[in-house]
Amino acid sequence: MRILLSILGIISGLLIIKYREPIYRFTGKFGFAEKYFGSGGTLSFYLIFGSFLVILSIVYGSGFLENIISKLFSRFF
Repeated sequence: MRILLSILGIISGLLIIKYREPIYRFTGKFGFAEKYFGSGGTLSFYLIFGSFLVILSIVYGSGFLENIISKLFSRFF
């Protein structure tokens, strides 16, 4: 199940990166992205978000995310 979710996450992230212009035309500008990233900030946000999704999916699929979370939050549980 983890591998399937990882593959879906990678595909979703790559599709967001590839089709960020049509997504931008559909959703319009994001005010916060334009404010912090400057002109064209919404397209930059989609690029960063897609890249983050791909990286997070790879880390989750490899099982490394569980190790990170357990080490960070083990003292609270």
